[in-house]
Amino acid sequence: MILGRGLAAVRHKQDAQGFLYCLLKKQFFEEDMMGGGAIFNSVTKNDMHRIDVVTPSFVILSQFNQLINAVDREVEILHYQNVRLREARDILLPRLMTGVIDVESYNPADLLKEVA
Repeated sequence: MILGRGLAAVRHKQDAQGFLYCLLKKQFFEEDMMGGGAIFNSVTKNDMHRIDVVTPSFVILSQFNQLINAVDREVEILHYQNVRLREARDILLPRLMTGVIDVESYNPADLLKEVA
């Protein structure tokens, strides 16, 4: 789904972007392809105005955002770790396959001594 004409971005008035993201994600899932478009479904300004939003109290909104920000940060860290692991795999696998790294004589403890 993409933003359609007349809609550049969506921001929460109280800077509760995590709450807004979860709310819209649920809404678009329930609507199952809200909006229209030839290749991608797009959401227009008018589509957004038709969404009913129930806003919790400031305290609940703040607590939710603290939780969701921690979850978002963890997702970001795990994504970065996956990228790094893929890079390591792409470097090591060809070396293992061609015999550049000999698995039989490989000793992880020796590698740790070299690094320290």
